Amino acid sequence: MLLIQSCRHDLDRLGHHWSFPPSSARRVGQISYTVYRTVPFVVGAGPARADTGGSYRVVGLAPQATSSAALAINAHGAVVGWSSGTGAPRATAWLCRSTIDVGIPTGDAQSRANGISDLNKVVGNTSRPARPGEQGELVQHGFRWSPDYPVPERIPNDLATTQTTAAAVNAAGTIAGTAATAAGFTAYQRKAGAAIDYLRPVTGLPNSDAEAINAAGDIAGYAYDNSLVGRAVLWRDGAVVDVGSVVAPGRASRATDVSDTGDVVGTAEGADGSFHGFLWSSAGVLDLGPAGQYDSVKVNDHRQVVFGSSDEPLWQSGARVNLNALGPAAQGWYLYGASDINDAGRIVGTGNHNGRNEAYLLVPPAS
Repeated sequence: MLLIQSCRHDLDRLGHHWSFPPSSARRVGQISYTVYRTVPFVVGAGPARADTGGSYRVVGLAPQATSSAALAINAHGAVVGWSSGTGAPRATAWLCRSTIDVGIPTGDAQSRANGISDLNKVVGNTSRPARPGEQGELVQHGFRWSPDYPVPERIPNDLATTQTTAAAVNAAGTIAGTAATAAGFTAYQRKAGAAIDYLRPVTGLPNSDAEAINAAGDIAGYAYDNSLVGRAVLWRDGAVVDVGSVVAPGRASRATDVSDTGDVVGTAEGADGSFHGFLWSSAGVLDLGPAGQYDSVKVNDHRQVVFGSSDEPLWQSGARVNLNALGPAAQGWYLYGASDINDAGRIVGTGNHNGRNEAYLLVPPAS
């Protein structure tokens, strides 16, 4: 109970709780946390920076886990992802001064947390093997979770939706994700207390995915046809903005993040078939250099961009940076890439430490 009180104290200081509807399935006796260890995160304390003599400092987030990954970080340094011991991956949150096993809703086999807002609202996906008569090998459902009501809850569907994913959430509690229906895949938003809202389609591209949402409610993603060829799009104020092919006319592109300042990042195909990262804004397009076709590209409000799989996973001030050369290698780490970056320049992802894959937090040197 002390942990819950600590989380609620931090949330009170931030001034907001996420309201969950009452349910007989959420009795206090069913609330359980697994606290693996205490970590130096203080929600709401601001972006403290470590003095490392010019080098980045690596913090291993899950030393007791067999494997783990950090997927998102908020403005206050709280991190989410997944970790596993001897069993299936479980959604994990590194916040409220502790490492918290978010858990798996009843009936599902595994979970992962994909996003966390600046008010510690968390969303992610659960999955289980498909049953007879269900399409595909796995059935996925988006979930939402918050420290002030810590039982993960599946995001309610409407009658047309068979499966959902939840990619991101903003401080207002609006969730962005993708819903599977009989007609295909459709990007959606779900505002706090409201029903699922399918986002406006793009002419000629019947399918869409939502990947990220900013504080204003702008949603980045992509629309595609049945051959999976698509274009990056931005849903803003009820309209859809076709970001386009970006790098080369008629080629594929996808948007994977949007900052609070309106910068959109993602990957796009060039005329030679190779893929590059891009940054799109009202001022034009920046080519950020080579990227994987399905790379997850993230951006902060200072135009620092990270790539999910790259030997040079950080782009800033017009150049790509090899993070392993800035401290991690000397600390026994090899970073595979970067999953997210906050406005303090803190980076999260997955790396190899002493032969084991582990979620990491990368702290920049003091400025």
